[in-house]
Amino acid sequence: MGNEMLKANEIKAEDKGKTIISYFVVKSSNQRMTTNNSKFLQMVLADKTGEIDAKFWDVPQKYVDMLIVGAKVKVRAINEPYQGKPQLNVQEAWPITPEDDVSIEDLIQSVPMDVQEMKAYIEDTIESMEDEDFKKVTKTIWSNPTVQKRAEYPAAQKMHHAVRGGLLYHVYRMLKLGEKFCEVYGGETPMINRSLLLSGIILHDVCKVFEMKVEQELLIVEGYTDIGQLLGHSVMGAIYVGETAKEVGMPANKKQYLQHMMISHHGKLEYGAAKEPMFIEATLLHMIDMIDSRVYMIEDATKDLGAGEISDKIWALNTPVLKTV
Repeated sequence: MGNEMLKANEIKAEDKGKTIISYFVVKSSNQRMTTNNSKFLQMVLADKTGEIDAKFWDVPQKYVDMLIVGAKVKVRAINEPYQGKPQLNVQEAWPITPEDDVSIEDLIQSVPMDVQEMKAYIEDTIESMEDEDFKKVTKTIWSNPTVQKRAEYPAAQKMHHAVRGGLLYHVYRMLKLGEKFCEVYGGETPMINRSLLLSGIILHDVCKVFEMKVEQELLIVEGYTDIGQLLGHSVMGAIYVGETAKEVGMPANKKQYLQHMMISHHGKLEYGAAKEPMFIEATLLHMIDMIDSRVYMIEDATKDLGAGEISDKIWALNTPVLKTV
């Protein structure tokens, strides 16, 4: 069976035994031992179309040294599906060279929107806030040079929006949803404090830029920082809001509202929330966060399917999903 150059989303479980030569970036790489003490690598390889699991059995040390997170490589592998999903059994790998004519854009999944456009929308939203206290705190945190520098980070290592620009894209779409909720439940006696809700949306995940350990060229999440593991972005966010509120002179009650939204946006204690949402803006923040993360998972799982086709199981949703259009 001949070699074939395929992108990640073109490698199918039904093509068992096919030998493939492709270009990938190493998204994760962990050295393991078999029961008979043979060394192997367990990897996730990626290109702009998606990701694929890979193993390198009886791996020589030179490949352990080569196949590290962020490495850009040409791989020869055999497709050996596992549990109904394609999986590569890597045979050889080489660093990508200029002669391969492969760009970073060929290797990295990115969101389908311009970064500057999303940043501008977030900044315009901040400027439109009616409440000066929420505006000041949000603007101060958002304009932090480190936050700005890392704004293109993925929103997560796995799960939802785990691609370049994912954090911005998540906040951008949540703001769009938040505005709609304010519109529906607005009127002469609005139920929602718009400034509070939109401030919570912009800030709820902002401390992920300090929580995650990210490879800087390709923006691949390698793991978590020490403080990220010890506190997590929700608690870190509440602390950051408290420090900034003191700096700009925000009243104590408003500071506490925003801090509550930081620690409650996961919704339930078993999902990592320190408190469950206690007011409407906190409840909406959690629900909007859930809506956008779930929609993204479904988008990602069905992006290569036709109408009427069913995806693989989405583990976070505990079900496969049908693409209707």
